[in-house]
Amino acid sequence: MVRWSGSAYLEFPHSAHLAFSRASELAETDVHEQYAGAWAIEDHRITFSLEVDTGRQEIEAMRRFLALLALQATAGEAVIEIAFPAERWVRHPAALSSSSEIVPVDGFASDDDDGPASKTIRAASS
Repeated sequence: MVRWSGSAYLEFPHSAHLAFSRASELAETDVHEQYAGAWAIEDHRITFSLEVDTGRQEIEAMRRFLALLALQATAGEAVIEIAFPAERWVRHPAALSSSSEIVPVDGFASDDDDGPASKTIRAASS
């Protein structure tokens, strides 16, 4: 078992309930249902907070689910932190609302970009 925590604060331009339903359909997991009490869904906002011991499979399923939510969001972030070995995964929504606003800067933005940035940081053990 792995000790981990997850949190999210995501804002949506339209219905947060619809975004949650879409992510539920696409994630190919029911991990979000296992922790129904960890979610708060409002009109345009979803928040999530959880600290639990599970297997790696559940962590990966929650990452997929949170990533699908972040793809639909316009603001906020989703985070999963693993206690040991120390690891932190962060997903931010795309900052731009339409592809016509994308301006390439030193080759960092292109038509091949597939969504918001995701980063996993492994912490050094002491």
